[in-house]
Amino acid sequence: MSGPIRINVLGDFSVFRADGDPARFRTNRASEVIALLVLRESRRMLREELAFDIWPDADRSSRLANLRPALSYARQAIGDANILLQEGEMISLSSDAKSDWEDIDMLEGRAQSAEGRDHQLIALYALNDALRDPLLRGWNSEWIDRYRDYHGRRQTAALRQLAETCATLGDWTSALEHAQRLSEADPYDEDGVRLKLQAFGALGRLSEAQIEYARYSKRMISELGLKQSPGLRQLADTVVSGRYQARGTKATTAQKDLVWQILDMLVEEDAERVLPLLSTSKLNWSIATSGPDLRTLIERVMRETNGWSPDRRGVAKRLLQIYAQDLECQLSIDLARDLLDHSEPSDRIPALNFLAIAEQVQGNADLAESRLQEAISAADEGKQPYFGAVSKANLAVLHMRQLKLDKADAEMTEALTGLTEASEPNALLSLGFAKSNHALIAWLTGDHRRAKELIDDWSQFCGANGMISFDSMGKGIFALISASSDIRQARAALLSAVHGAMAERNLATQLGILPVLVAAIRIAFSSDEADRLATMTEAIYRSRQYAILPATRRLLGTTQSSGNETLSPFDVYVRIRTLVLR
Repeated sequence: MSGPIRINVLGDFSVFRADGDPARFRTNRASEVIALLVLRESRRMLREELAFDIWPDADRSSRLANLRPALSYARQAIGDANILLQEGEMISLSSDAKSDWEDIDMLEGRAQSAEGRDHQLIALYALNDALRDPLLRGWNSEWIDRYRDYHGRRQTAALRQLAETCATLGDWTSALEHAQRLSEADPYDEDGVRLKLQAFGALGRLSEAQIEYARYSKRMISELGLKQSPGLRQLADTVVSGRYQARGTKATTAQKDLVWQILDMLVEEDAERVLPLLSTSKLNWSIATSGPDLRTLIERVMRETNGWSPDRRGVAKRLLQIYAQDLECQLSIDLARDLLDHSEPSDRIPALNFLAIAEQVQGNADLAESRLQEAISAADEGKQPYFGAVSKANLAVLHMRQLKLDKADAEMTEALTGLTEASEPNALLSLGFAKSNHALIAWLTGDHRRAKELIDDWSQFCGANGMISFDSMGKGIFALISASSDIRQARAALLSAVHGAMAERNLATQLGILPVLVAAIRIAFSSDEADRLATMTEAIYRSRQYAILPATRRLLGTTQSSGNETLSPFDVYVRIRTLVLR
């Protein structure tokens, strides 16, 4: 099977031909021709300009004479005569060739266009991961210097934006980590020092703030002969004196504060009036929050209202979604049962699905299965094919976790047919979920070739629909399936999955992804490290009363007693990230 030519200039230079084999260049100059054209925004250069960059010390006739065989060797190495095109005096690199350099442009665009701080954070983590490697490691030609300067500016700009976004979200530990990396990349960057001072102030590490400011002031005076800016000096005085007031643990904008003030006033005056607002899917809830504040508000409204009007049932379903994300199983079961007792047929299906999810987490797989079968029957009777397909996908995942893989495969295939034909607002998200889990089912059966085909289909689907940044579980499955065949791809997917999971407010996803990541680490890196991560994961599952079903056990592999450790998913994420970046 042929694919696009792939050129990598970040880290070690490499080119992969259309047949997937690495290109082997006869001379270093032939590879420089390709690298230089990749780095040009237009991918076009005049022959004389290209020759001068590569042979700056030769005379004009020698430079042009050297260029001819270099172009020929490059075409031969890549196995495509059309990879380099010549029109008059202009030489260009075919747009069919893909590169990690253009990937950066795409990731920068996603980071700038992301809606909401959470989505921006995920995009920025992906961008910073992609920018981490040096440009053309080990190469020393003069022409590279200007591109390395540009690459360095991109790195610091992305780090600065990531640190500032973490600070805005109140994640001061991460903000400090990224600000320190920013200062390492550019010791004179005032933004890096400002962010570190703010983080030290927010974390109460005042003596470290004092030391940091003193070091920076000394460096600026001794090395550049410059004094620090008055604004930085004032910030340092505020932090060191203990007067610095950090922003809250969530992003607080004037717009968001206004929304909450209005909602609070409405609930205070008449909670019934808020029901239509909370039950609608038209309100942009990213203006407020999808985290604990929203849960508190909805619980308050449910307590202060009565009956089971359509709006109150809609609010109940929103609250069930939050309970499922927070793994509040008993609250979810109690509310779902209440909703079942007072619901219309259209509300029964989601209530049964939420019941099944909670019972599955508690280890009641048989009861969960009966709930999902009931939901599928209700969808058939009510002629609601989308909700029937969602229920069938959830049933397939349940059977997968029980290692009833033939059943799971057949059910997921049927669910995918229904989801592909659906036009409901959440159909794309449901379809992405089903596609990635279908690949995991194939992997668990041992059919790794089919698993690779299915996860590649998931990747293309998510990429085409702008969803890949938001599916950390899918990226974890992608890393697992890639681990045995493409370690570079697996590393990138692992990092992206970890950073996506770290930004998740969904505890169910944070826990659910752990066994998949552990299995990927076992294949791609170290069995000993995977054993340690598996033990940590099992301890987390036990502390959360999260049932370990057979598929989870298979993914985790060996575990050992972990004593009385108190752990969170973030302990595993940090350990995985450190291992992958080592």
